[in-house]
Amino acid sequence: MNQKPKEYIHGLLFQANININGSHVHDIRVHNEEFYKRVFKKGPLGLGESYMDGMWDCERLDEFFYKVLSSNLDKRVRPDWDSIMLNLKSRVLNIQNISGSKKVAEQHYNLDWKLYESFLDPYNQYTCGYFKNTDDLNRAQEQKLDLICKKLQINSKDKVLDIGCGWGGFAKFAAEHYGCHVTGITISDEQIKYGKEYTKGLPIEIKKQDYRDLDEIFDKILICGMIEHVGYKNYRRLMEKVYDSLKNDGLFLLHTIGGNESVTSTSTWTNKYIFPNSMLPSISLLKDYLLWKIGITLVHIMTRLLWLGIKTLILIGIKSKKITMKDFLECGIIICCLVLVDSVQEKTNCGRSLCQNMVFLRVMSQYVK
Repeated sequence: MNQKPKEYIHGLLFQANININGSHVHDIRVHNEEFYKRVFKKGPLGLGESYMDGMWDCERLDEFFYKVLSSNLDKRVRPDWDSIMLNLKSRVLNIQNISGSKKVAEQHYNLDWKLYESFLDPYNQYTCGYFKNTDDLNRAQEQKLDLICKKLQINSKDKVLDIGCGWGGFAKFAAEHYGCHVTGITISDEQIKYGKEYTKGLPIEIKKQDYRDLDEIFDKILICGMIEHVGYKNYRRLMEKVYDSLKNDGLFLLHTIGGNESVTSTSTWTNKYIFPNSMLPSISLLKDYLLWKIGITLVHIMTRLLWLGIKTLILIGIKSKKITMKDFLECGIIICCLVLVDSVQEKTNCGRSLCQNMVFLRVMSQYVK
């Protein structure tokens, strides 16, 4: 066998203080020389699949991967063909479109519920807990759910939307403890089947729906551990849907795993065996789409302040008797244009605002010379 792959893997692991066939719990034992070629060719996917095939083992896998990741070996490894192609595919195509999104539901979330029941808490939380003054997982998950409800300021009159509701854990907690109505949407048939039975008797609706098809208005909206499946090419679409589905005084909370660096895809191992077509968002990626909507909102606020300012100038001009009909008409035209701009920004019918301002202008015109 060509020694290059073996020498390469030895040298790479040595940087993380991991020895081949060493005596430490984090050292690996190689049982098949093909291991080196497999990892050399396929990177993280080759590492995982060679372990599945019994080519190597380790007494403490957690310690092994801690050493690998804390030494940044994942960033030092040579790029393999599978990783290059996955990265290219994620840049050229929208792999998290409606049809692509179904893949993770079919492969991951539609597995037998008994698998998840074996390690999840009673509220079926598949995201991190809030370990404040506790080491108990169940308590930490309840504290996380309660913190979400408090941040969203949920009350019994609220209509709440949970995008990517999973098995209905948040919906059940919020309905039981805060008395609100919760609509949970997911694209997993197994989650819907379980969630409906799990939340029976509570003001909860669990339904199959893609976030892109939302057409209702809610007081509060939550995305908890779902945006990892959305993909950077769909962030703007998601934020637009959240904005359009939220009341003017509503609240939105986003809970996610975050990456320190911006990426466009996940690892080949994760993509094949865990979360197909997934990727971890970074603050840098998310802020562009969050700030885009904030920017639109600021323009909306400034537009309204501007037309109120023009109205004030008209009143001052009338009182001081210094405004002419020409000035008045120019101000009226500007106000009407601002109303139209505002209605486009807010996607609302401009008729009411236009009529209100026309009435104002009609009344004020009587006092202009």
